[in-house]
Amino acid sequence: MKNKKSGTDTYNRYIDGMLELISEKGGLSDVNLRMVSKKIGCAHTNAYNYFDGYEGLIFESYDRALDIYGSAVVKDLDQFSDGQECFERFVQNIIMFALNNPGYYRFIGSDDFNIQGLSEKTIMKAIQLKQFFLDIFYAVVKINIEREESDVNANIIMAYLDGELFNIINKRAFPEDQVEKRIMEYTRKLMKMFVSQAIPNESNDTRDESFSCPDYPEYVLEYLD
Repeated sequence: MKNKKSGTDTYNRYIDGMLELISEKGGLSDVNLRMVSKKIGCAHTNAYNYFDGYEGLIFESYDRALDIYGSAVVKDLDQFSDGQECFERFVQNIIMFALNNPGYYRFIGSDDFNIQGLSEKTIMKAIQLKQFFLDIFYAVVKINIEREESDVNANIIMAYLDGELFNIINKRAFPEDQVEKRIMEYTRKLMKMFVSQAIPNESNDTRDESFSCPDYPEYVLEYLD
């Protein structure tokens, strides 16, 4: 691996330029190293002083995209004392990020590149963010649902959200008004169905506990006010 000069202005300009093009083009597929280099006013060969080729630039840009996404979707969650309202704001944040930043969302969730090359640090960010989704869902439903079942249900909701959002941003759904409202309504129905079908959770005495938002993923803390 190259000895990346991650503190340098040029290193950051490459990543910023890459992410700007991903945003403009709607994803990674129509972006290449020459385009990024032209955008920031450098010879494309200069990138090899900072990254392990174009693939290395992709990996570092993906890491930065996770920072942007993670800090956006947890915004203001600690203001809620009601668990359902907190979870719904979290889902709403995810929806609005995807609709307002389809290129980033596609890059993070579906663009084709060799994810096996991502660093352990980047992989841990993705794991932390997914775990936060599981934790906040369980914090809402733990009176009714055991942890193992809660995690399965949360994964179903995540899959539903991704399916809806990728259909919309990939133009695989008919245009419609109030997309956010519909997705939120269906998410509530899924939660209600999971709770109604669950065997009451009697292993934990949680009925008198007030809701507390789980700790944010550690990596996003430096990006929050």
